This record gives sequence, structure tokens and C-alpha cells, in this order.
Amino acid sequence: MDKLPTDLILVIFSKLPLKTLLGLNRVCKSWSRIIDGRDLAKLHLNGGVEQPRILHLVPKPDFATCKPYKSWVQDGSIMEICSSIFAGIKRQPTAYVLESSCNGILCFKKRNFGLHGTAYLLNPFKQEALELPALNFLREPGLMASYGLGFDGTTSRYKIVCIVTRLCKIPDKAQACFNYTTSMVYTLGESSSWRALSNHLRCPVYGKSVFASGILYWVGLTKHMDGNYLEHNDEFNKIKKIVAFDVAKEEFRLRSCPGPFRIFHLVDLKGVLGVVDCSSRSHLEIWTLRDYERENWVKEYRIEIRAPNLMHCTHNGIEVIGLWKEGELLLRHSHCFVSYNPKNDKLEYIRIPCGNPDTDLCSFTGSLVSLSAFQADRAK
Repeated sequence: MDKLPTDLILVIFSKLPLKTLLGLNRVCKSWSRIIDGRDLAKLHLNGGVEQPRILHLVPKPDFATCKPYKSWVQDGSIMEICSSIFAGIKRQPTAYVLESSCNGILCFKKRNFGLHGTAYLLNPFKQEALELPALNFLREPGLMASYGLGFDGTTSRYKIVCIVTRLCKIPDKAQACFNYTTSMVYTLGESSSWRALSNHLRCPVYGKSVFASGILYWVGLTKHMDGNYLEHNDEFNKIKKIVAFDVAKEEFRLRSCPGPFRIFHLVDLKGVLGVVDCSSRSHLEIWTLRDYERENWVKEYRIEIRAPNLMHCTHNGIEVIGLWKEGELLLRHSHCFVSYNPKNDKLEYIRIPCGNPDTDLCSFTGSLVSLSAFQADRAK
């Protein structure tokens, strides 16, 4: 096979699953260079060979080698990787929380309300982690940072967006409000610092972001009648919107939900934005956005909650993590995990080792994108 043209080897390798390629990477130096190169990473990403799987961030390191490890369970449909791949958190396994994912790269931030904790990018398959530059903000109480990772198809560059919000107390009231929002962007491999965005909505966001078709999405809040953005309560649920950020144009817009949902969250359905309506105690509905400009929503799933541990939970107690094996959906309630098969409308309990309410799980489609290459570009 070494005698074959490189272009042909690239095409052959682009049809193989990542797990196979990682094994071939150790066969010879010429194959290793091809597998680690940007050309194959791009071809493989566009080929759609990989299926979604669940990433499980495991707190325990491999004490036999004192190094981070990765392993496969459930026939490769779940991937475990040790959280100690992040520098300095071996004693704090739950110190970082997942914020966003794009093309097999995950973005994590410090699990606190401050701005000065380190944020990282992680490629689980290549076991590469990249520390993002510090934010250029003075230390102020009540500031919160939300991150989103997206891909600019016009420049083939990855961009990280950070939305900064100030949380403050309303005088003579128990709840808090958000009264200040600004936003910054960092282009991976192109610059060494964040830059302020001229176009930004003064609209706080919360929860994980979802990247789909060039757009980053968050759940956001519109203004309450008193001019403040309220924290979680009944009024809060009535004023939630979807914040959309066009990664190429670097512009924010507000989008409407597919219905007047009391409680909902966003989910990535293999590159398609999904909105999970958790308003009913008897079922979940998942809507997908099929046309961004026309705001065309389609009801994709209706899941009757028949599993005993899920039937009597609160409205927002269930999280749809995302797609995984054979097109099934993974659901979570506290430490309980359930897989939903839309083909037969069945729910099945799934045992995930070390699963607890603080365990970070996400659905992702792996890639060969190298973070170390972006780090080298930044150093030039």
C-alpha cells in the first residue's frame, strides 16, 4: 500500500472509522504523517463516516501509568477519557464543565461563576487539550462567562465566542437579575488574545451552546417589564428565547422557540439544532430547526415517559444528552440513564460506570482535527 499515490491513500483512509485509523497510525511513519495531517482530517470530517457516541469524562486516572487514559465500553458506543488530561485538576475531577462542541472538539470551562478560571479545548480521540488565552477582564464579583465553539466555513477557522454577564441582586427581592452583557471572540490558530465584538445582544444566555450549520445557539432571556433579566422562576420561563450567533458574519440574532414552552433545553442532533420541550410530566417533545431564515421547526420525537424512575420527576429533571448508537437518544435524570429507540418506541436503562449527577456526558462525533497544530500556528 506504500506504493499507492498519497491522494488515493487519503481517499481510502477517509472511509475508515477513527478507531481503525488510530490503530493504523502506529504501523509506519508515512501512514502516521497522513493520519495526523490536515488533509485527512478535513476529508474524514466531510465524509460522514463516524457515528455519534457518548463521551464520559472519568475522574479516576490510570494509577498504573500515572497518565490520562481512554477506553471503550458498550462496543465503542461510549468512550471514557480521564479528566486528568486537563493540567492541574487531578485532585478536582469535576472542576470543569462542558460548554460546547464542534466537529469532535469539546470546550470546557471552570465550574464556577468567575471569569478567571482556565478554559480548554479537548479532542478526546487524539487526547489533545489546548488552554485558551485568559479573558481581558478586571476581577469583579458576579461576572459569569458562557462559551460557544463554532466553525467558520468561509475561512475554515474555528472560533470561540465568550458571552460575559454580570449577575446582581434586585433590591428588596430574593431573586437575582442580569444587567450587563458583552461578548468577545477568539479565532483558533490566528491570534493570541480575545477581541471584542461590535455586534452583540444585551441578552444573557445560560446552559450549553449548540453549533449547527454555521450558527451557535444558546437559551437566552429577553427583558422583563422592569428592565431586568430575571433569574430562574416562573417569570423567567415566560421570557426565554433562543440566541443565535452567525460564526462567519459574527452577528447575533434572537430566534423564537417552536412553541410556548414553559421549560426547554437545546440539544445537538448530529449537526441539527434540537429543542427539547420538558413542559409535560408525561412526555417529552423534541423539535428540530430545518430552515434557519424561515424559522421552520419540525416535531421530530415524542417520547412517552414510561420508565419508573423518570415518571414522577420535575418538569426540568430530564436531560436529552443526544444521539448515540443506531440512532438512539440517551436521556438522563440525576444518575439514571435511559436510551430511547425511535424505531420501536422503547426505553431501556443503560448502566454507565461512575455515573452520578456531576458526571459530564455528551454526544459527539469524533474527528482527527489536531489541536496541537493550531497551537503551533499561534506560536508563529
